Amino acid sequence: MLACLSTGCGTDDSAPDTADVDASRASEVSAVGAAAHPLFEDGLERFSKGDFAGAIIQFRNVIQLEPTNPTARIEIGRALNAAGDPASAEHELREAIRFEAHPNVVSEPLGVALLHQSKFADLDRLVRDTGGRSPTVEASMQLLLANAYVQQGDRQRALEALDRARKLDPRNIEPLVKRADIAFASGDNDAAKEAIRIAEAIDPESAQVWAFKGRLSIRDGDYELALENYERASALDRDLTSARAGYARALVMLGRVEDA
Repeated sequence: MLACLSTGCGTDDSAPDTADVDASRASEVSAVGAAAHPLFEDGLERFSKGDFAGAIIQFRNVIQLEPTNPTARIEIGRALNAAGDPASAEHELREAIRFEAHPNVVSEPLGVALLHQSKFADLDRLVRDTGGRSPTVEASMQLLLANAYVQQGDRQRALEALDRARKLDPRNIEPLVKRADIAFASGDNDAAKEAIRIAEAIDPESAQVWAFKGRLSIRDGDYELALENYERASALDRDLTSARAGYARALVMLGRVEDA
């Protein structure tokens, strides 16, 4: 989180309650000067609503007032990544590092920017430079590395990176979902199902897990079960496009084209 820029984030993985979120938001805003508070708050609000262009404008306004503030550089980097401009995101995030952003905060968005530019060697160097990062962040970095290996067609090294991510953050289901995706792509349904079974045991309310169960049900030819799985995924996350697309596909497979 932004609040940790100067001192680094803690490693508590528990979900914050409302008071924690409010305190974190206040602490994020306190990282900028009084004159920049309204601009920064508005940038955060726009980002949360998916208005990345508006968020970028507001964070740039903060930077005009406070050119050496790493907090705004971090957030503009995130917004640029989300807007599909990883090259500009990389520039801003490296500027944040120059202005002493903490590795625990800047590493992951910088890794995303490098991955989206296929700068695999740079990403590998970033992942290996582990100084100052919590196990949770290290797990996220290993997950980025796994995605890089998948893009390069190196399945074995991708799986090894996912194993490291699991050891670093056992409660994070993302490495398991990625492992299931790799197995699914290679036709190993049993391995995919086992990874999703473990992920579901950790987080039974994960929309990702239920959507993946829908994929597995379609491959098994059980389209009614696929509909149930996708309905559950959509109920948990209405914005999950893969669940909506999968639901429509299952309807088509059932011959219910008019409902798709």
